[in-house]
Amino acid sequence: MKIAINFGIMYYIEPREKGMDPHIINISKLWRDPAGQLWIYGCWFYRPYETYHIASKKFLEKEVFKSDSYNNAPLSQVAGKCFIMFVKDYFKLKPEGFEDCDVYKIKVWPYFNDHSLIPREQHLPMIRVPSIFKDNKQEKCKEEQLISDYDDDDGPKLLDIERPNIIIEPGDGMPIEEGAIYYEQFTIPSGSYKLGDCCYVRTDNGRNLICRIDRMWVDKDGNAFFHGPWFVQPRELPLSISRMFYPNEVFLSSIEDTNPLLSICDKCSVREFKDYITRRPTEIPEQDVYICEFKFLENDKKFIKLPIILRRVGSPKIVIQANPDCSFGDVSRLKMNGNKY
Repeated sequence: MKIAINFGIMYYIEPREKGMDPHIINISKLWRDPAGQLWIYGCWFYRPYETYHIASKKFLEKEVFKSDSYNNAPLSQVAGKCFIMFVKDYFKLKPEGFEDCDVYKIKVWPYFNDHSLIPREQHLPMIRVPSIFKDNKQEKCKEEQLISDYDDDDGPKLLDIERPNIIIEPGDGMPIEEGAIYYEQFTIPSGSYKLGDCCYVRTDNGRNLICRIDRMWVDKDGNAFFHGPWFVQPRELPLSISRMFYPNEVFLSSIEDTNPLLSICDKCSVREFKDYITRRPTEIPEQDVYICEFKFLENDKKFIKLPIILRRVGSPKIVIQANPDCSFGDVSRLKMNGNKY
């Protein structure tokens, strides 16, 4: 089968595992190696089951996500072409020359596409589908824990509603990247995140670090990033430091960093002392709730007391679930020996 390669159109790549759907790639480079073999290079797009997410997550039917993964493949592995279009256009328009089975939708569309779109005979309904992990017992463990901990007849219920991406104007003094769009709330496969949220960030060694989201934006190439400070856990402190720690205590780091939004794998919560002993966010398990009273200065290897952190009031479109009526009593500090409690 001969396929003409056009930059700007998506293509199927033969799956790496037998029985799987073909991969989707946006080709940005085509070349011939010294042996005469033709190669392609581009950005991969993922279907929901190819992403990391909790089992309760729902997706739009035929939704895909732009990844941060760029890779090459032999041209001979190209198995056909497909089309990805902005979600708001998908329900009323369709691309000429493509079957419906080869047309996908995306919520953040980073590319300009001049391919001809024609009106659909009938507007399509917006259909949401559950994760394929919904009925997988291993993948359901986190969801079941949330339900058992919080979703009883007398307690608050988890809201399964749409959380839109909310654009915000950059604040005074904020570094502004040319062509970037800044967000107050943004949804990725692992969930919806808003400014001020704390999260786990994947690392190469398999251990998750804790970070706070102070800024979120999508650059002119469609790549989503966030910026914010890290939190230091007791086991990450220098061995020379000896002091008492609360269980689940962390320290605001003097180091800030910028990372891809897709490196976030889950939510957590970091709270000041008074908040920690009286309140809990309903959607976050107890083991992912931390207490923070001090900032750690890495260069000086010392702690400074933090002022009381005022709660951030965001857009009225942001949905927040909290349980303000629970009380957790006193918390006691534990002695830490070396880098272990």
